[in-house]
Formats: sequence, structure tokens, C-alpha cells
Amino acid sequence: MGKLWGCTGLLLGVMLGGCGGGAIQLGTGTSTAAPVSSLRSQAQQLPGVELAAGELLRLSYPQLFAAGAALPLAGGVEQLQPLGDFLRQASGSRWQLRLRGEGENGLALAQARAQLLRDYFERRGLAGERLQWQTEAGAGAALELQLASVP
Repeated sequence: MGKLWGCTGLLLGVMLGGCGGGAIQLGTGTSTAAPVSSLRSQAQQLPGVELAAGELLRLSYPQLFAAGAALPLAGGVEQLQPLGDFLRQASGSRWQLRLRGEGENGLALAQARAQLLRDYFERRGLAGERLQWQTEAGAGAALELQLASVP
């Protein structure tokens, strides 16, 4: 099973690494301490995202992965590139990322998805303390991001 996840990670790395297409520019990029309302309006422009109602800024990607798959669906990279640009532009903010997996191997699936996304974001310069990762087994959106703090 571990060998399968390793091959999957290698495949995704090659697949996502070759996708260096143009980035979408969200907002003005002039403020590193964007208020939550500004971040919310920018996040609404992201493809494939669903925003939770309420005071907290929570982004959900329910259609990023197929059931039981660690690799994104076709079109997943087109969702991840703008998300990476959005996170980079919101510099100074901290985000909690939650990845879920369903089924018998739900936690292992969530961990594989997290590793693939962590590698992808690191290659895009989004490593470090700004992103806090959690994995869990269970139902719900495969990827959720919640704003933890703004500068």
C-alpha cells in the first residue's frame, strides 16, 4: 500500500510540476494585511470553491478529488493554481488546511492528499508556518481551508 501512495505522489508531482501556466491575479496585491472582508471577496472568485457563511472565512473544495482518489480530478490543477496565488497574495495570513478521506482507508487517503498538496504548495513558495495541516477520516469536503489569523 505504501508503494502505491509513493507512486501516486511521484505521479502527481510530475503532473503538477509541469503546470506552470499563467497565474490569475486576484485583487490589487497592494496590502499584505487584507481584512477578512477583502479576502472573502477575493476568495469568491476562485474556481471550484464554496464559501461557508458566517464570520469565519472557510473555503471548501468538495469537487477537487474523486471518491477514493489521492490525485485531483481533471481540472484540479486549474483550481489549485488560483488558490496558490490567492494564498501567496494574502501574505502574512495563516490558514488551517483540513483534508478528509472517506472509506475504509480514509485517514491514509487524507494523509496522501495532504502530502501531495503540501508538495505542490511548497513548489509554489507556500511553505512554512502559514499553513497548518490536519487530516481526518470522514465525510465532508475533501479540502477545507479556514483563515486562522491575519496580520
